[in-house]
Amino acid sequence: MVRTMDMAIIQSVEYTSDVSHERITNVVSVGVVYEGKQYVVDLNGDDIDTELDMITLKEVIKIGREESARQIRRGSVDAELHRKARLWAIDNDMAVGQRGIVPQEIIDAYKEYCEKEGIPFE
Repeated sequence: MVRTMDMAIIQSVEYTSDVSHERITNVVSVGVVYEGKQYVVDLNGDDIDTELDMITLKEVIKIGREESARQIRRGSVDAELHRKARLWAIDNDMAVGQRGIVPQEIIDAYKEYCEKEGIPFE
């Protein structure tokens, strides 16, 4: 006969401010990017102004946990064109959703409008 025992594991996480070293419940992570690396510290969100006044940029780099800094991606030219076309369509009472793909016929109509008005179509 094989006996098995059920076991429960309880994990507890406590956050402490990287500045005041006090236990906190409202955690605000603040980071800076320096030489391609991101340094992040956890601060007390209930007293954020005081904690920000207590720490310097140099200290954030020194005590912060290091995370890889992600490249900031810019929106495509098409996204900007679609945004302009959507706003133009809304101003001209055309049926277009607030989000999602802008129909090609609206893009074409916006292009025609731009050419007629001498506005750069970008």
